[in-house]
Amino acid sequence: MSEIKIIEIGKATILAYLLPQDASNVRFRFNRFLTFRRSNSSHVELFNDRLELIGLSTEITEEQARELVPKLGGKLFDGDLNNYYSYPDYMTVNHPFDSKQFETAKESLTSLLQANQIYSVNPCGEKPDMFNSLINRTQWQEAEASTGNYLILTKL
Repeated sequence: MSEIKIIEIGKATILAYLLPQDASNVRFRFNRFLTFRRSNSSHVELFNDRLELIGLSTEITEEQARELVPKLGGKLFDGDLNNYYSYPDYMTVNHPFDSKQFETAKESLTSLLQANQIYSVNPCGEKPDMFNSLINRTQWQEAEASTGNYLILTKL
């Protein structure tokens, strides 16, 4: 079984399923079965809960993201006299003096995934060479283990 991370937020319970790098022909059926091919074999995952497939973490649209992350308290005012909602930055939510907000739900969802160590690209950058400190290599390896293509699903 692949790595599954569960994120509980007000609007939804999000499941992030890390697909193997060589997964192909990915299908989600009957709200419970995930099938894919890997090297010359088929794999099937059965989920206990009924789920809805949202999409790959790198391909989620603004509309899909709006269904997953909550808007912050009411309308805010911008310089153009337009009203809009803002969305939380989950990377700074626990730092009240440094907290930021986003104008888009997609940016907020990306920060939520990153705050839960779900990365489409390693946030530590390229693999450190042997001259980098052991701490840098260890941090990179830990982030790399959580980097890949994630299927984003929600509980029904």
